[in-house]
Amino acid sequence: MRSIGHPQRGITLVESMIALSLLAILLVVAMPRYRAMIDTNRLSAAVNALSGSLQLARSEAVRRGQRVTLCVSDDGKSCSSAGGWHRGWIVFHDADGNAQRGSDEGLIQAQAAQPFLSIHGNQPVARYVSYTGHGWPRLASGALQMGTLTFCLPGVAGHSLILSSAGRARLSDAVC
Repeated sequence: MRSIGHPQRGITLVESMIALSLLAILLVVAMPRYRAMIDTNRLSAAVNALSGSLQLARSEAVRRGQRVTLCVSDDGKSCSSAGGWHRGWIVFHDADGNAQRGSDEGLIQAQAAQPFLSIHGNQPVARYVSYTGHGWPRLASGALQMGTLTFCLPGVAGHSLILSSAGRARLSDAVC
């Protein structure tokens, strides 16, 4: 039995329906912005990963006093001859300086594929970036290596990593 004078506790069906309606409206408004934030963070993470690998390759080359190369890799073990940087990459000690990892050349780092975006380099950095023992970026032929790596994701402003003649990478906005 319920005693008279004690109010009932809880919520009514009407109050529940109003609360659910407000929650649905909030979700409809918030989801596109939340998705854009996730995409922006994914793009930034990919830029940071490749930038970190470039810095690692350069510092390892200087530390060892020998050539270290960063190249596109599908399998995390050898350099690929086709495709963009979003397929993954490796950093390795390039003892023979040919920008291809041989069985006797030590793997320093392997980065998994970034399938949700596109990362492409212009001609000098389309397949690899190689640093000499002095930290200078040079092609396998010995020519100066500079270029731009462009990161794109649909619906998000793109970014570029621009490799200078001194071997340092700087970040810039890109048009995708």
